[in-house]
Amino acid sequence: MTADILSALRSGSAGPVDLPRSQVGSPPQHLLITLLADYWSGQTEPLPSGALVRLAGEFGVTAVGARAALSRLARRGLLAYSKVGRNTYYGLTERTAEALEASRHRVLSFGERPPPWDGYWTVAAFSLPEERRTCGIRCGPSSAGWVSRRCSTACGCRRGPRPRRPGRY
Repeated sequence: MTADILSALRSGSAGPVDLPRSQVGSPPQHLLITLLADYWSGQTEPLPSGALVRLAGEFGVTAVGARAALSRLARRGLLAYSKVGRNTYYGLTERTAEALEASRHRVLSFGERPPPWDGYWTVAAFSLPEERRTCGIRCGPSSAGWVSRRCSTACGCRRGPRPRRPGRY
């Protein structure tokens, strides 16, 4: 799920967001963004850095690693920070919150309602070696391609064809 959210954020409608790079091991920046996206989205109050460090610690991130991640996320503009005396507070920036909300909407609404068909067909052409023509090809009358909006019931996939609209091929 984290990869889906981060991937969607990179190409979100709010413009590209400079997200943390992928890395091997415990990804504290990804973890913090995911936790804030899942549990603090829509909130305007900043959170104390100590609370975020302890929360990251519950997932195996060291205090030094969590503080470094918070600092890096703030430098990248993903988190806003403020200081009151000796205490530091972090919260999502408006731009990050918008990108997270757009991402959440895309993920949660996937498959909810298919877009209306525009009346045009898609042509897919491919070629497989003779020895592989029986594996993986379940749709279409031959191993050279398929022209349709959906599979025919003859292929056995149980997704029936949709009726054609007159005059549009």
